[in-house]
Amino acid sequence: MRHGGRGRAALRPLLALTLCLGALLLARPPAAFAGAAPARAPQAAPGAADAIAVTASAAKPEFPKSITFTLTARGTAADIVKVQLFYRPVAAAITELAAPDFTPGREVTATAAIDMTEHYLPPGIDVQYYWSLTDAAGNHLDTAPQQFLYQDQRFPWRTKQGGQVTVYYYSGNDDFGQDILDTALRAADRLGHSFGVAGNRPIHIVVYGNNRDFASSLPPNSAEWIGGQAHPDLGLIVTGIQPGSGAAAEIRRVIPHEMSHQLLYQATDNPYGGPPHWLDEGLAVYNQETPDSEFSTMLQQAIRNGTLIPVRALNSNFPLDPDQALLSYAESLSVVQFIVKTYGDAKLGQLLTSFKDELSYDEALQAALGVDTDGLDRAWKASLGYKGDRAGATLDGPRAPGDGIGRAANNGPATLATIAIPIAALALIAAGGLALRRRGGVGRGA
Repeated sequence: MRHGGRGRAALRPLLALTLCLGALLLARPPAAFAGAAPARAPQAAPGAADAIAVTASAAKPEFPKSITFTLTARGTAADIVKVQLFYRPVAAAITELAAPDFTPGREVTATAAIDMTEHYLPPGIDVQYYWSLTDAAGNHLDTAPQQFLYQDQRFPWRTKQGGQVTVYYYSGNDDFGQDILDTALRAADRLGHSFGVAGNRPIHIVVYGNNRDFASSLPPNSAEWIGGQAHPDLGLIVTGIQPGSGAAAEIRRVIPHEMSHQLLYQATDNPYGGPPHWLDEGLAVYNQETPDSEFSTMLQQAIRNGTLIPVRALNSNFPLDPDQALLSYAESLSVVQFIVKTYGDAKLGQLLTSFKDELSYDEALQAALGVDTDGLDRAWKASLGYKGDRAGATLDGPRAPGDGIGRAANNGPATLATIAIPIAALALIAAGGLALRRRGGVGRGA
């Protein structure tokens, strides 16, 4: 989301709010999944198919307010005394349990109305559900899973599909939707051919036609400046891009960046964490077709002033201070460029995919490049002609505890929860303002 004419000082509180939101989401998983049970394959007890018969089952989504699940069933051997509903995004590892309203008996009608303003799920995801029924004689039946697309039905969505990517859009012409798809596929092709970064899980890209419509899709009380949200764990990107003269440049900036996050998450997904923050974000910026022009200027200024941030300090969260945060992105891009120039695409690919093996940051760097984080820092700074830190220079501002999805710098266990983070705020300079963008996921920096 652009903020034309606003100075960087005016954006400082917005940036802080974004990072605080990330911290809150990390600290407490969304209500829709809190206390939920692990996903499991439904099974029927012997004889249950004859003892309990389901005559109708349906789900009615009304984004963003509710999803209403309904069931009718008949007990042939005894009264049906227990009915439960299990549902989850297809890509999620956690299933939510709901207790529907029903009256026990031989014929039952059950209704589970889920308030999605409290149990928020983003638009554009496939949702799977099944019912679990038990009668008074102990017969038990889990129904076969059913699936539906949870989409914002307020808009007449069209789709473009290719490979693992499906684009949902309603504004603009067919060329607009095709441009989004083609850009996403090019980004995936570059990452795969250059670095071996690939995934085979579906990726949905939901593009609202303007920021007003997009804002109406967010959870209640969301900040008005959020420009998008992304969920690598769900294979989902949601943003607003308005068709027009500037759309092509914005598509080529936003889509490749977010596709990099999605595919790197898929390529390195494991319970213990993934690449360091600088590598994840540096690769995403490197993958953009429309560059962020201000990064080079910021980097050169920090070189002259002796205020470069150490690479090790960029392993996890970026600073709260807007200038320092933007410099963190500029440095991350520069380090990735240095690795490509010095070691080549194959070595960067080896480094990226090694995180699938649950290596620490230093172990991965040593295995791929023969240096640890500090060695990489020294070599990179030497390539820039860096004269050393200015006396008394410090990293301004506190570190953001939840900038993206927090992963401890030592690659500790990831928080296994579905977490939505705004595509917002730490970087992506657009002409006239700061384009607020971020990503989120399970155990990954944004």
